[in-house]
Amino acid sequence: MLNSKKQLPAFFTQRKEKYGIALVDISTGEFLVSEGNLEKLLHIVNTFDPSEIIFQRSVQIPNSLKIKMPLSLKIGHSNIILPTRN
Repeated sequence: MLNSKKQLPAFFTQRKEKYGIALVDISTGEFLVSEGNLEKLLHIVNTFDPSEIIFQRSVQIPNSLKIKMPLSLKIGHSNIILPTRN
């Protein structure tokens, strides 16, 4: 099972009302892929608490993710959202 305490980036994409998400535990190589509606995406993000979220600039990120991880970087054709952790 993927461990949210490790370096765990999440990658996601959107097509119409469906989202695809992939999480990779860099330290172990474990990999999880899923797709579904916004509710499912948010459930996965809240469950695994990724260290960062990477997505294409053309994807409209849900406001609930912007609130959870408010620091955003723009690199090439992608955005990276980083959490503000204590």
